[in-house]
Amino acid sequence: MALENNEREQLNAALKRHGYRWVKENGQWILKDPQGRTITPEKAMSMIQKNVAASATSVSAASAPTPAKSRPVRQAKASTPPQTATTSPAPAPAPALQKAPPVQLHLNDRPAIVSWAQQIIRRRPLIFDLETIQPGLNDEIIEVSLVDLAGRIIFHSLIKPDQAIEATNSDMHGIPTNMLLQAPILPEIWPQLYPLLIQNELIIFSAAYKIRILRQAAAFYQLGLSAIVSHCLMVKYAMYAGVKATERDYKLHTLPEACAALKIPTGSGRALEDAEATRQLLLTLTNA
Repeated sequence: MALENNEREQLNAALKRHGYRWVKENGQWILKDPQGRTITPEKAMSMIQKNVAASATSVSAASAPTPAKSRPVRQAKASTPPQTATTSPAPAPAPALQKAPPVQLHLNDRPAIVSWAQQIIRRRPLIFDLETIQPGLNDEIIEVSLVDLAGRIIFHSLIKPDQAIEATNSDMHGIPTNMLLQAPILPEIWPQLYPLLIQNELIIFSAAYKIRILRQAAAFYQLGLSAIVSHCLMVKYAMYAGVKATERDYKLHTLPEACAALKIPTGSGRALEDAEATRQLLLTLTNA
């Protein structure tokens, strides 16, 4: 996989700092969480961001000032009859609600991302997306799509998974399982798909995860897969948005979040709809 070095280093550095690690199992690199469970990079970054946000909230609550206790009012003694009057302490004022601090944006990298988007579209890349199901430790591809910058469908196919599935009308990512049972397996579409993958630059949202799944599927069926030149639009958009997850790392956004911020419509999450949303996101960045 030919991801840009800064994209790979940023992802791996963030994962390592939070206890995630890559291990090789059956010839494939698998990401493990701190408890040793298999997890995707996208899910891992989402968990990291949630933990960072929770820690920030705890620190804010701990540093909030404690309201001062009211002291009892001391009454002067009356001359006759000799008795002392006491007054109950006034109730302490309720602490003010702590407002969440405004999100601070770091936009130094935004011009570079806009320039990158303008340059990359001149090279006429294809937009790639896939959908998976997860039978166990390894995801299986059930749909792939490639579109060009004009929105034309270059390739699209459902893929029958290797695992046994029941023929019902229930959905898997919006796809009826009986349709998946009638779909071709990956080796049957490989002669058409493979040249498109290696002869074009690819724009992918969450490239590290999706290229890993593609290589895993190719290895399972003993299909050759040369180096793929890809660019991760998830990382590029994170740098454009400028929201920090940690002092060093930008917050990663989901595709629906990124599209919502730029008022780009999204569909139900099928591969073809996500590829179209990714295409529009890339083109929007060129004019941002």
